[in-house]
Amino acid sequence: MAFIHEKLYQSEDLSRINFTDYVRDLLDSLFVTYAGASRHVYPVLNLCELRLELNQAIPLALIINEPISNAIEHAFHDEREGRITVSLRGMGQKKCVLSIANEGVGLPDGLDILDTISLGLQLVQMLCDQLKATLELVNHRGVEFRIEFPIKTEGARS
Repeated sequence: MAFIHEKLYQSEDLSRINFTDYVRDLLDSLFVTYAGASRHVYPVLNLCELRLELNQAIPLALIINEPISNAIEHAFHDEREGRITVSLRGMGQKKCVLSIANEGVGLPDGLDILDTISLGLQLVQMLCDQLKATLELVNHRGVEFRIEFPIKTEGARS
């Protein structure tokens, strides 16, 4: 939440933030927070420029936080090296796709994200519902969360 306030103070328009910069800052913060666990994990960013209204930016930030913190903590056991990739790309003026992927151990086979006891996965699903976004979970050579969401403000520029 502190990042949201900081980005608002830097913004000319207090109703929107530069979400691209926000994602970079959020990732930096997560890797500092999990410094011990993340020493063999490398972030990769592939982000288009995007400004979002706060009612989209905050849920998306919470969505991003969940799979990244889980991957840093659980996906790279025994000093296994790998990458966590966050991609954001526009699909015209009306939609964006956010991808959060890691090269870790993956999730258990047959996991149903709609019927799980994992509070984190339930939170991601609820936030996607709130955003009217679709969530696809790809569990192959690690895990990828692929979220397609409608854009309420300026379109994304790749």
